[in-house]
Amino acid sequence: MENIQNKILEKKQLVSEEKQPRASFLVINKKQILIRSTVLALILVVAMLAATFIAIANYKLTVFADSAGIEKKDIIQTLKTGWQQIPTETQNHKNLLILGLDSLETRGNSTPLTDSIMLVSINLKTGDVNTLPLPRDLWSEDYQAKINALYTYGIDKYPNNPEKFPEEVISDITSVPIHHTMVISMKKVSDLIDLVGGVEIKVEKGFVDEQFPRVDVDVTITTNPNELYETIEFKAGKQIMSGETALKYIRSRHGNNEQNTDNARSIRQQAVINALARSILSQKTMLNTRLLGKLYQYYLNNFASNLPPEEIISTGKKLLPIKKSLQLKNVYLDIYPDDPEGAIEHPPQYLYDGQWVYTIRNGQNFKKEIQQKLLDQKIK
Repeated sequence: MENIQNKILEKKQLVSEEKQPRASFLVINKKQILIRSTVLALILVVAMLAATFIAIANYKLTVFADSAGIEKKDIIQTLKTGWQQIPTETQNHKNLLILGLDSLETRGNSTPLTDSIMLVSINLKTGDVNTLPLPRDLWSEDYQAKINALYTYGIDKYPNNPEKFPEEVISDITSVPIHHTMVISMKKVSDLIDLVGGVEIKVEKGFVDEQFPRVDVDVTITTNPNELYETIEFKAGKQIMSGETALKYIRSRHGNNEQNTDNARSIRQQAVINALARSILSQKTMLNTRLLGKLYQYYLNNFASNLPPEEIISTGKKLLPIKKSLQLKNVYLDIYPDDPEGAIEHPPQYLYDGQWVYTIRNGQNFKKEIQQKLLDQKIK
């Protein structure tokens, strides 16, 4: 504990974010399903591909295996093992922690903060899938930092598995047993978009951003504003976007036409993720055995270490009898004083060196709210 606290103090200056107030976490999330919940949709869509070979005939299975770069016998063994094993769960709930990273190699030594943090609980008995986003600005008293910095500290404590540290801390403060932690970056979203041949996006509001950071410029070397930024433009209407174009559409923060807010950016993120999900699940993709093999290979390379295909198959088998009852539900924390019973609040910024944070008013009440909303447990 002491070593981690010392490292946190050393990095505190690096990981502190802008001191200007943000739009209310509660307001943003109650207007629409934001990227915090759409990240789950992406993970589930990609993960579902692990079981597609169940319906593939012998010939197609061979093509699938060749495209995925693995032996057909290994695919069959994975299916058998997954079908026979029992899914990891606690009291009929499989819980996941989703961490969304948005970092660029050209940003120098900037710390990789988690832009989105979400808990997901799958009720294996009822089919309910509850998602609960945690404010990235939630303050950890034990580590004197926002929880969005936990991944950075995990790099020091667990170099080969940095997500383990936020998993430990978040499980401790929420009393939710976390079975799998998934890390997904915008780069992975971009790669998937290119893999499926692009996505069709309907741009609701066109905009111009004259201050979009160039991704091919190293900020540790270049300081000329004319070289650091470029102008990007999106016109209203339907268009096919490549991975690179879609990331620009997602990342833009300084567009005109009311497209410079966190709320507008979240809506664009939602549109891109939904379009990617539609493309992956389209008939065109599902009938393309070679593409499915490549998608499966991508899943194995990027997500399987944290959520093995055998685990997905065993979970799918468990949910099969109640597949018609599967239902996604987005739940949110209540915030004081908007809600008198809210377990978190936004204290004066001067108490936290000018940082915009949310603090837990009462640890037990916070855990109680999490248990009730995420796990549907009635706690007195």
